[in-house]
Amino acid sequence: MITGQDDTDWEILRLLQMDGRMTNSELAEKIHRSESACHRRVRRLAGDADYLLHVVAADTAHFERLYRSHLSRFPGVARIRSSFALRTVCKRTAYEADRPIESAS
Repeated sequence: MITGQDDTDWEILRLLQMDGRMTNSELAEKIHRSESACHRRVRRLAGDADYLLHVVAADTAHFERLYRSHLSRFPGVARIRSSFALRTVCKRTAYEADRPIESAS
């Protein structure tokens, strides 16, 4: 989960989930910010990853074959970071981009 984000950051995430090919100029207009401010926010939200892939593999051996035969062979790939789900929590392609509920302590 992304933490420490404001309403504008959550709106950026929501808009990009609806249209990931939206230009920075279009996004900036929709969130009522300058293009440079919008670009800075998107870069901060993106972190150190250029791409995020979700793949389904039958087992770790299947993933290893996918990794060796395809993922590691793409031009310009310098590093791949992988994480694995041990079980299915929910089946959907979009993640909730609503602002998290703050606990009342």
